[in-house]
Amino acid sequence: MKRVWLLVLSFLFVGLVACGGGGGESTSSSSPNPISANLWMGTTPTSIYTFNWNTERDQRITGIPFMIMYYNNTTHKITDIKLGLSGVKVEIVPNPMNTKGIPQIYMHASDIEYNSYFQLNDPVYLAVGIGGKSTITLANGDPALNNSTAPFSFYTDWHIGYGGYYSTKWTFTHTPGHMIGGATMIDTFTSLGQDTDLNAISMLPINP
Repeated sequence: MKRVWLLVLSFLFVGLVACGGGGGESTSSSSPNPISANLWMGTTPTSIYTFNWNTERDQRITGIPFMIMYYNNTTHKITDIKLGLSGVKVEIVPNPMNTKGIPQIYMHASDIEYNSYFQLNDPVYLAVGIGGKSTITLANGDPALNNSTAPFSFYTDWHIGYGGYYSTKWTFTHTPGHMIGGATMIDTFTSLGQDTDLNAISMLPINP
């Protein structure tokens, strides 16, 4: 008889633990993530250039462009952007200083979020990563929205010293069916920014 009571008590204990665990999972799932993402990808290769200290292009990084645009799904404010090139090829650009360009860091396609939609090819060059950039704004300084067609811009390649400064300005314009833009190197002191030809980055939307 004592054995039967022990078994009953054991089942009651297991049941209480299971109920407690279920309650925790349900609370967590009832808090939706306010950040969503729009995905964009090109169909033809484009190039991003790096510079030497004499403000000369010294390296051409070419691949298929892609962008992850993170935004608040309530306010539609763009909160961050990832921008890169897939399946890159790197070439030295002839220049008067005969520099070969600073080696860049390349990633595996599997390390990129949403790669199951992009189907990127190795190696991947991430020109714009999460963080390390200025606020993403319209020309008048207002926050950029993912559902607006107004041109937006932001700055990257932050350098410490001399008050701190950015080296690259990125500008894009998009409609629901097309994103186009590029980069301008604005660092006249160390020339450590990046640039592209005018509106060289052209992409189409991908629905996640």
